[in-house]
Amino acid sequence: MRTVLAALALAAMFIACKAKPAPAFDFLTDFLTDWIDNSDFFVTSDESYELGNAWEKSGEFEGDIIMSPDNIRNGLVNEVFYWPNKTLVYKVDSDSLDERQIGMIDRAVAEFHKKTCIRMREKNYHDKDYVFITGKGAHGCSSHVGRQGGRQPLYLKPNELGKGCFKRGTIIHELLHALGFYHQQSAPERDQYVKIIWDNIQPGREHNFRKYDTESVSNFNVTYDYQSIMHYSAYAFSQNEKKTIVPLENGATIGQRKTLSKKDVAKLHYMYNCKTTYTEKPDLGSAHGPDTDTDDTDDSDDIGDIETIIED
Repeated sequence: MRTVLAALALAAMFIACKAKPAPAFDFLTDFLTDWIDNSDFFVTSDESYELGNAWEKSGEFEGDIIMSPDNIRNGLVNEVFYWPNKTLVYKVDSDSLDERQIGMIDRAVAEFHKKTCIRMREKNYHDKDYVFITGKGAHGCSSHVGRQGGRQPLYLKPNELGKGCFKRGTIIHELLHALGFYHQQSAPERDQYVKIIWDNIQPGREHNFRKYDTESVSNFNVTYDYQSIMHYSAYAFSQNEKKTIVPLENGATIGQRKTLSKKDVAKLHYMYNCKTTYTEKPDLGSAHGPDTDTDDTDDSDDIGDIETIIED
C-alpha cells in the first residue's frame, strides 16, 4: 500500500510539473517531503508494530533524561534552568550526523520558530552555554532537562530518516526537554487522568513512572494534555506487550510523536513569559484540548488560534 501511495504521489508531482510548473510542483514537493519525513514510510512491517518510542529505549532516567545532581529537585519552576532571552543555543556535530539528518534537525527547529516565541540559533564563538546535538556515543535519544551551563549533550542515534531518533517529532520532544519540560505523565495530577498498570512495567523500570511534586514542576495552569508530545506512549516500558498507561477518559490516545500540541505551546509560552494573545482561545479545560488528535495525525498547521507576539 505504501508503495502504491508513493507511486501515485510521484506521478501527481510529474503531472503537476508539466501542467503548472512552479506553484503546483513546489506544493507537492513540500507535501511529499513532509509525508516521508514524518511517517513510517521507511519502517518495515515488523518495525512498524514495535511498541513504544526510540527515546524510551535510551537507557537514561525516564528513558531519555540525562541526570545532573539538581535534576531530582528542580524542574520547570526553577528559572535557573531557563534559556536567557527565550533563545536556545545549539551546535550540531556534523562529524557524527549527515546532511539529511541535520536537515531533519533544522525542520524540528523550524517548528518552534513557526509556533512559539522560542528562538533557536547556532552557537557563536562567544557562547558558553549551548546544546551539543550529536550522534557520537548515542544509545538512543536523550537530553538534559533545561539549561545546565556549559556544553550539554543532546544525543540522537544516527538512524535513517523516519526511524528511531530521526523523526521530526522525536527531535522536538528532546528539544523540549532541553528547554525545561519533563514528561507529561510525571505531572502531580496525572492520577486524575491516567492509570498506571504497574504489573505490566519492566522490573526495575518503575521509577520511570514517578510523579513530581508541585514544588518541582508546574503545569502553568494548563490542564493535563493527553496529546502532549511529551507524554509516554501507552506501552512505555512494557514487559509483556500490554499497556502500562491507560487514559481514564474514553477515546483518549497518548504518545503522539508528530508535533507540538496546542497545550505544549501554551505551557512553553507561560513558562518563558511570552506575550500571547488568543484570537480564538483554546479550550484548556479538557485533557483533550480543543481537538482530538491521534498518533496518526499531524496538526503542524492546526495551531492558528494561538498568536504569538515576539518582542525584540
